[in-house]
Formats: sequence, structure tokens, C-alpha cells
Amino acid sequence: MKGIKIILIILILFVFLNLIADVKEGKITSKSIFDIRAVQIVGTIVSITVDANAPHVFLISPLNTTYNYNTSINLNFTVYDDISSISKIWYNLDNTNNVTVTGNTTFNASEGSHTLYFFANDTMSFLNNSKSVTFNVNISKGYNITHNEFTGQTTNFNSINQSLQQNMSNVILHVPTYGKITFNENISITSDVNLDANVEISNNLIIINSSNIPNFNKSATLELYSLTFTNPKIQKDGSDCSSTICKINNYSGGTLNFNVTGFTKYSAAETPTGGGSPGGGTGGGSGGGGGTTTEIDDIKINKNAIKIKLKQDETKSDFLIIENKEDKKIKLTLTVDPEIEFLFIESGISKYSLEIDASEKRKVEIIAHTVDVKEGIYVSKLIIEGDNFKTVLPVVIEVESSGAKLFDVDVEILNEDKIVELGKTVSSKILLFNLGITEEIEVDIEYSILDLDGNIIVSETEKEIIETQFTKIKDIKIPSDAKAGIYVYTVKVRYFDKNQERILTSTAIFEVIKETGAEFPFKIGLNLYSIIIIALLIVIVSFIVYQFRTLKMLERTHKHRRKKK
Repeated sequence: MKGIKIILIILILFVFLNLIADVKEGKITSKSIFDIRAVQIVGTIVSITVDANAPHVFLISPLNTTYNYNTSINLNFTVYDDISSISKIWYNLDNTNNVTVTGNTTFNASEGSHTLYFFANDTMSFLNNSKSVTFNVNISKGYNITHNEFTGQTTNFNSINQSLQQNMSNVILHVPTYGKITFNENISITSDVNLDANVEISNNLIIINSSNIPNFNKSATLELYSLTFTNPKIQKDGSDCSSTICKINNYSGGTLNFNVTGFTKYSAAETPTGGGSPGGGTGGGSGGGGGTTTEIDDIKINKNAIKIKLKQDETKSDFLIIENKEDKKIKLTLTVDPEIEFLFIESGISKYSLEIDASEKRKVEIIAHTVDVKEGIYVSKLIIEGDNFKTVLPVVIEVESSGAKLFDVDVEILNEDKIVELGKTVSSKILLFNLGITEEIEVDIEYSILDLDGNIIVSETEKEIIETQFTKIKDIKIPSDAKAGIYVYTVKVRYFDKNQERILTSTAIFEVIKETGAEFPFKIGLNLYSIIIIALLIVIVSFIVYQFRTLKMLERTHKHRRKKK
């Protein structure tokens, strides 16, 4: 009976801790140590640590592709465990000898197809189910040119070897539904190129991001299909295109054929009655996160936030698609408030107006230009409004230090549906992983919560020592006097690399709402562990009650027999 009492006390303490504490996977946020294999009482303190999962493994490189070199192929990875430490990391190539590694490395491979198998286990001896990737080595193969979005008459880049790729003539990019680009100058490719990410041929629109792929900034003949204009003109970057840059060759059957001297964004528009010259242009924009919308006119926007991440002295664009589903023309005004001085909407710094015909789409370009801009996280809001429409999108621009970086950082909001009540805590998971370093580095991590006016609501800073990777569950309480609405959770990592300060950033968007009403005075965390313990507690209590009743019955029987005697 004494042993049962001890177990009962332990279980009651654990359930009580579960009621008053926030139980996360593997941990109770109170004084505890719990190894899944043992339970100990030290005074009145119960400590519990639970690890039932294998390490998390992210195999970044090699990729499932064909490499045109066979030496120093990158093996890049991130491994971490939520609870335990990592005990061992190893890999093998084609099920041959295992090779133990402690960080990112390189390896050699012969010509042909190979499969790399990657393993990791933690100090609790949990082994991951292995990660594997199959790749090919062909040293005569040309550079990888990603062009899955282009078909029809498109040049077959993957059939051309490295030598010929450096001087290609009559290069064509074709989307049969919308249009075609035929380059009039030779194209030279000297590295891998992602055309899908930098070239767009869509409805009445051709774009090449010549900042990212300058070797495609050449003169070309363009074709736009299925146009309905009577007398079309050419538009470039939001204004009429000069005849020195754009020249119409012909327009027949809805197909506009014209020459350009170099690349940016081109489209077509109707020439007004009484004149007009070739010209005009359309744009594009960006997104990810949460916004508030009051909608009367039927207008659809493909994103609900603007998020752009780049380094100092870079220019990066993204595209916002606005669709007018009404049967009338609409006029909209886009305003960034408060203004971010290095953020542009098309040709305007913080304000831009446009008209969209009935049942048409427009792309609006959001451009961040970070020359002489300090590292940091810049938060604002984009207000899109018309006569019968208004929506507000969060704007988050992350500016990191220029040059190579030793780490990367990521933040994830753990609250359900990314919603937090006023006065409660927002929980986040922070992952910081190295990109090839081997030594320990001290970092300052600044956690902040900002409103959409860029005001800091709460902020905390901690010091950490990072070697290979670092993960942490971080809780920050939302002030009770804050306003309900959309907020941005920011993480800024500061460290020194060869005496030079470096800054990394990551952000996540979440919503704060008013309290939903009174709650039970304790916070109940009904996870798997607490459910098991509560069930065991019920069984033990039932057993004790049964034993108690049995003893009472025996006692009555004993008294009854003594009376008979």
C-alpha cells in the first residue's frame, strides 16, 4: 500500500503541473527532469523530459538533378532534435561505406546515377528513417536551365553541351497560348539559370528580369497572341514605349509582332482615337501573411500580404495580381502607409493609381531597392481602395547584411490558426542552422512584435552559442492593452564574422483578437502524456477505493465473528 501511495503522489503532482503549466512536446515549463525511462522524486520537485521522436533531418544538397561536375559536390544539411542532443550523423553513397560527418561537407562521385543515403540519431538512440536523394553525374552535360513553363518552339537547352551553350543563336522562349520571344542576338550561358523564375509570358504580358539574368538582356522580336485591340500600341514599364526601343512589325489576327532593344516588361494597349504612339506597360507585386478586407466590388487579389526578403545593395521585385470580376471598369489607388523610402509601387514611391477593365487582371510590381539601406525589418501596410472597395495588406521587408552568411534563420508561429488573444502568449519555434561553419559562434537574438505602423509592441533579446544548429520554443506575452489586429513577429540575429557585424532576419504574421471570455482558472494541456497519466490516475484511485472497501468488509466480518463468539 505504501508503494501505491508514492506512485499516486507522483501522478497527482504531474497532473497538477499539467493543469497549471504549458505542456509542450517533451517538456513541462516548471522545475523538472523526466527521462522516459525513469521517474524520480527529489524533495517535492518532479522533473520530466519526454523524447519519443527521431531527429529532424533536412537534406538541402545534393538535389535530384544532373551535375556537370564530379568533384566537390555539396552535401548540405540541417539536423536537430526537439529534446535530446544529436549523437551521430553519417551518410553513404550507393550503400557503400558509411562516412561520419559533423557539418556540411563535399564529396566526389563518378559518372552515372547515384543515390546518397543520410542518417542521424540522437542521444536517446532514436534513428531517423533516413533521407535519400538520387542524382546523376555527366561532366559533358550543359548547365541546368530550368524552363518547364515554356513549350512549343522553345529551344531545347538540355540537349546542348556546355561549349555550345556559351554561344547560342536564335534562342526562342514560347508559350503557345500567350506569346513568344525570339532573341536576335546570341545568348551566352556560363552557369545554371532558372528561366521559370525570371521570365514570364502570359496574357498580354512579356517580362524578363534582366537584373537576375543579364545575359538575356538582348534585342529580340516579341509576339503577343489573342489580342482584341483595333490599333494597338506598345507599353513598357508603365509608360508609352519610345520608337527607339519598341518597333511594331505587324498586327494581324490578334497577334502583335514587334522588336525591342532590351528587356523589362512589355504589353499592348489600345491607341486612343486621334493619336498615340507605341507605349505603355504593366507591373506586378508580392505577398504572404494576413490582412483585413471590406469588399463591395467583386475584386480578387492573389496575395494577402507583401513580404520581400533581400540583402543590402540589392533590388528585388515581386508581383501582386488584381482581378476585376465586375462588368465595369474600376479605378484603384495603392498606398504604402507609413512610407518605406526604398519601396516602390511601379513608378511611384508610396502611391500608385491604376484602372482595370471589366473582367481583366493587372499585375502591379512592388520593388525594394536597398542601396545604402540599413539592415533590419521594415513593417508597414498597403492600402488598396476604390469607390466601393478597400483592403489592407501587411507589408514586411527584411533587409539582411550583404555578402555570404554563416547561418540562416526561420520562425514559425505555433498558436492554432496563428491567432492569439490579448494578454495571452504567442508561441514560436525558432530554427537557426549553419551553412557550413564548424566552430561555435555567439549570437544575439532579438525577438520583437510590431504593429502595421512599425511600432514595437514588445521586444526581448537573448544571447546564444551556435555550433551546427539551434532550435528553441519562445513564448512572448501580448500586452493586455494592445489593440486587436494583425501583427508581425520578427527575429533578428546579430553576430560577428571576422570582426564584421552581420544581421539575419526572419518574420511571421499573426492575428491578435479580443479575449473570448472567462476560462477555467487553470490552463489544461490535454496532450497524449497527460491523457495517459489521467487515465492511470483514475485506475489507481479506483483500485485504492476497491481496496478500502474490501478492508472495511473484512473488518465488519471480523467484528461479526467476534460477537458470535
